Amino acid sequence: PESVGLMYGGMEYKIVDGELWLKGVNMMDGYATAEDNALAYEDGYFKTGDLVRIDEDGFLYIVGRIKDVIVLSTGEKVAPAELEAKFGEVDFVKDCLVYEENDSLVLEVYPHTYVIQSLGDEDKKAEYTKVLNDVNNTLMDFQKVSKIILRSEDFARTPSMKIIRPKKNV
Repeated sequence: PESVGLMYGGMEYKIVDGELWLKGVNMMDGYATAEDNALAYEDGYFKTGDLVRIDEDGFLYIVGRIKDVIVLSTGEKVAPAELEAKFGEVDFVKDCLVYEENDSLVLEVYPHTYVIQSLGDEDKKAEYTKVLNDVNNTLMDFQKVSKIILRSEDFARTPSMKIIRPKKNV
């Protein structure tokens, strides 16, 4: 159910640095400007911007967006959506966000309402943090979050209800 399905028949694809590139007769011809086309196409392949993986049965999974990738000073690349999915499996997590701050990863968690109402008890806060750290301990060292923030308010969202990610410092 988490997969977007099998590749459409007659499509050519390749995965370059985790990004899905597509070519086929059913693809658009291009953008209106040559500049936009130069950014979006290479060797006739459309660079989707989607970070993907394909399982042994050929099912495609989108694990993030190339524009959201965090590059740490070590050169390691982190797809925040992949980590957010892992932390999102915790039953009390309503939504979460991973971002970079001072070359470290931060996890902000917006818990379900019943959790927010019980946050006055420090023992419970410690228990929630322990559960999140248990998930953190299953990750590769460069993927581990160094700071966990439990939010009492929902995230700012786009009109399509996606969390607004912090702007990257470039």
